[in-house]
Amino acid sequence: MPTIRHRAGPLAGQEQTIDPRAERIMFGRDPAVCDVVFPPDQTLVARRHFALVRKPSGEWLVEDFGDPFVSVNGHAAEPDERVPSGAIIELGKKGGPSFEVLFEGKGLDDALPATAIQQKAPAARQAAARARNLALAGVAVAAAFAIGGGAFMYFNRSDGAKLEQAVAALQKAQDQAAADSITAPVRDRLVEASHVVVLQFPGGEVTATGTASPVGPDLLVTNAHVAELRDRAVAGGGKLFVRSPGPNGKTYEVIETKLHPGYRAFQAFLSKDPIYVTSVKACPNCFPSELQAVTSYDVALMRVAPGSNLSPILEVATTEELHNLRPGQVLALAGYPTERIRGSEMQALTATPNYRAGVVSAITDMFSLPGDIDHRRQILHNIAVTGGNSGSPMIAANGKIVGLLNAGNVLAHGDGGRMPNAAIINYGQRADLARELMDGTAEANLERERAYWTRQTAAFQRGFDYLVPRILAETGPAKAGKPAEVAQTKFTLTTGDQYTAKDPQGKDIPRRQKIHRVTMKANAPGIFIAYAERQTQIQMYLVINGQIVQQDERRIWFPFLRYSYPQDTTAEIYVVGPASDVNYTLLQYSWEPPKS
Repeated sequence: MPTIRHRAGPLAGQEQTIDPRAERIMFGRDPAVCDVVFPPDQTLVARRHFALVRKPSGEWLVEDFGDPFVSVNGHAAEPDERVPSGAIIELGKKGGPSFEVLFEGKGLDDALPATAIQQKAPAARQAAARARNLALAGVAVAAAFAIGGGAFMYFNRSDGAKLEQAVAALQKAQDQAAADSITAPVRDRLVEASHVVVLQFPGGEVTATGTASPVGPDLLVTNAHVAELRDRAVAGGGKLFVRSPGPNGKTYEVIETKLHPGYRAFQAFLSKDPIYVTSVKACPNCFPSELQAVTSYDVALMRVAPGSNLSPILEVATTEELHNLRPGQVLALAGYPTERIRGSEMQALTATPNYRAGVVSAITDMFSLPGDIDHRRQILHNIAVTGGNSGSPMIAANGKIVGLLNAGNVLAHGDGGRMPNAAIINYGQRADLARELMDGTAEANLERERAYWTRQTAAFQRGFDYLVPRILAETGPAKAGKPAEVAQTKFTLTTGDQYTAKDPQGKDIPRRQKIHRVTMKANAPGIFIAYAERQTQIQMYLVINGQIVQQDERRIWFPFLRYSYPQDTTAEIYVVGPASDVNYTLLQYSWEPPKS
């Protein structure tokens, strides 16, 4: 078990024990990443001065960080120099803060004789040390994958402590990577710029609902799904505010919002009719997977009163900087996680943002497809977040906004809540969406986006094109030929079709229905299909002489009824839906009678 006994300097007389499982011990003034932390004003010690790293052999070696001075037993330490138990280490200069390191236990280092003195190759080893430091982001990615697999093993072994240790190791690796690339002034500015979004109810109660950050003196950027709360709040007699962080944080009322036009347009494109990934043939008879896109174009601007002088203002990254985003790149964000976080109810009253760091794991278009560079606007990353983080600014090392946190992968909990998926794959919207809103080009670019959506989904099938042929194939009479289309007409359930029905408890509920007069030919089996847009649940009834002879009341958007009558028959089709506008198509097909 490593022990640090401080001999001289501000920590003199103190003793610190290190977790025996530790593979790396960091020394310096930065509490976010260091294991042995010196006071902030002890400037002879660097923020990240040096580290001791344990090798598989059990030896502890020096990992230097460039200029900071380190001596071992009175001589300047060399990169990768072995440090024996009992060594005296000085920092900054001869006579600077010093401590003794003790490595206790019966590890490999104790079981075998000490390794003989090796020939030194300082230049090569220094280069190797530099390469390791530059590769920290890649190490963090590897750690994420290791923990993903490890978590499965740990859960199977019911060993929560090991999972906790693995998650802590990942966070430490990511903090180290961020500390090496994102400086303290950049971190501080990010935290200061992260404002909490507060929803105020008519009675005066308040709750934190998201995160926003200034991009102008009276302008903030956040998610569209956060900003759209304002209209609902105002309609109900409430308000939406933003509050700056800190005990004396200022409060600003949101007086105007502007959502990216692609936000609702993309939702409408997907929901008009499901998109099925029918090109995947893992099971020929299985129902195909539905294309599930993350909430996209989820960016909005919120304006507060002129003269608010919001500060600090974060700069949005340039197009070139955004196009250069790569997997493994370190990102950081600050925001207000509230879901199932103890004490989070205080965030609406006095805001304390949480800083987190991680790496980009992939960059895709809004369908999670590779796409071209202009449309790779979805950032996948492994920064741990939860509800309340929505709208958190995601920055690169230069402090510029490269994305806005907007979604994550979660699992439903047994008590009705949510918990993060162990894969730690979360999502952000690339910041050029915010710039489009700021420079007024978002609306003009929307038609270009619509054309792209159509091209990207051309290889898949819409529900209508997939489900109708499947229904015909699976419901046709035995030995029947190809079905013939009798009629196909589009209709809409409108307010003029409204009526009142009774629910199972006898309560009146508003509904809408349309009645269609139809004819069925003798000895020609057929089928009626009512297909609703936006997967709206509708029901269908076949009525003859005022009596319901067939019905399809399943909770689906494509009810159908088969028929076969020995004589020509006139009937009515009732299509029933909710008390809202519903577009649907009524189809009739028939087959020639089977040949005897």
